[in-house]
Amino acid sequence: MMKHSALSVLTTASILLLTGLSLSAPMSAYAAAKTLPGAGPTTNKTLLTRDELRVCLQRKEKNSADIDASNKAQKELTASREALSKEGEEIKVAGDVMTKSTSEDVAAFNAEVKAYSAKVEAFNAEKLALTNPSDRQVRQFQTRATELEKGGAELRKREEAVNAKRTDALNAYKAKASAYDAKAVEFNKSKDAAIARTDALKAEQEDYLSTCGSRRYDEKDEIAIKSGK
Repeated sequence: MMKHSALSVLTTASILLLTGLSLSAPMSAYAAAKTLPGAGPTTNKTLLTRDELRVCLQRKEKNSADIDASNKAQKELTASREALSKEGEEIKVAGDVMTKSTSEDVAAFNAEVKAYSAKVEAFNAEKLALTNPSDRQVRQFQTRATELEKGGAELRKREEAVNAKRTDALNAYKAKASAYDAKAVEFNKSKDAAIARTDALKAEQEDYLSTCGSRRYDEKDEIAIKSGK
């Protein structure tokens, strides 16, 4: 069975997301300038060009959407992991029940075989002890022999039934276990892909903050961009 490793959780708390645009302190040189939120003060005092601002705003919006998608995928993975864990426990219990039931069936059958063998041995011993049986005794032994043959045939049918039941139960268990393993493989693939996306998103956010964070821009450019210019 698979081991469930810890999943990296990407949240808006763990990744700094630019959530809005705030007015900067008044500066005579940039009367209409605003500042993109960032991790801290920037040494780059030049205004973003309109094209640069457009790219930064687009990246900010995409990062926000990507974080939402990542968080949604994380929740889905967590739910899948919990469901797989529950299913794994159910399969384990089913395996234990199957083993116990099969052992009980085999033990009961073996007890029947032992009892039947005792009857056969007793019959043969009694038959050998008679050196000159009467016609009545011969008929009695023939009747008992017929009954023993019938009992042997019934035991063979019981053996087939026990084996068939055990085989069916084992095949059903293997099918469930195989399906579970396949789900576990797909889960691990999804988990690895989610971790890769999270790492890429973190790298993109860091680059975004480095490029756009705390950068000043002309408010007129923002208005123009929002109006489609």
